[in-house]
Amino acid sequence: MAEHVLTFLRAKRDAISGQVHDTEKKLAKLRGALANLDAAMGILSPDHPDYIARAKSKKRYFGHNELARLVREILRDANRPLSDCITEALGGR
Repeated sequence: MAEHVLTFLRAKRDAISGQVHDTEKKLAKLRGALANLDAAMGILSPDHPDYIARAKSKKRYFGHNELARLVREILRDANRPLSDCITEALGGR
């Protein structure tokens, strides 16, 4: 009996998984279409009440993996308390 239940559950899971995959693809298309519409509205009328401005990007203080690399170098070369070394090295950036 347990085999029949497991077979049913696996089939049900596969069906739901397929639906999730299809929905994610559809959602990606809809987001792209929405972005295109927002861009067109921004060009034609940036002060229109339905226009939603994009969030401004955050300033990045460090490049990709740069902070981790700097900390590893500091830890490797430290000859005094680590908190002093890290604060001194990163404070100048």
